Amino acid sequence: MNTSQKETSPRGLSIIGNTFEKFGSISSATAIVITGDGATVFPMTNLTELMSTVVGNRSNMQYLDGPTEVFKTGISSHSLHEQ
Repeated sequence: MNTSQKETSPRGLSIIGNTFEKFGSISSATAIVITGDGATVFPMTNLTELMSTVVGNRSNMQYLDGPTEVFKTGISSHSLHEQ
């Protein structure tokens, strides 16, 4: 998709019942990144994460750290995030 195009509707993502594991000596400090680390081009504006497990390192989800204000909402329930 051309990044100069305008979005016509919000983007959403559901992660339900998954396991994410980071292991080894990979230089990245995160196990999973969803709309984090300056993601302002077509970010996930709605995130639902339920009954999932993220282990091995931190997870970056739905935070705003860029220069542009982007409205984001999300829910994480019954999930384990262990570093």
